[in-house]
Amino acid sequence: MNKTKIQTVKNPYGHQVRQWCGSCKHRLIEDDGSRICGLMQIKVKRYFVCSHWLMNDAVRVAGLRNGGVVKLRGTKETIIN
Repeated sequence: MNKTKIQTVKNPYGHQVRQWCGSCKHRLIEDDGSRICGLMQIKVKRYFVCSHWLMNDAVRVAGLRNGGVVKLRGTKETIIN
């Protein structure tokens, strides 16, 4: 399996965001769950990232409001309140 390093960037509130198809503003989801790049109109894989990547609105505003928590994957232990 070819492992590629996923780049991360920070949103305006200091949270790390993975720079990949799942966090892109142009990502569209088909009824069968496959991803389409709305800009290039092609089916893309999970870790796909191109030079047109833009942070989507949901991750851009993550951290704006209080009340959310971050849980550790696997154990579900709260690590950030």
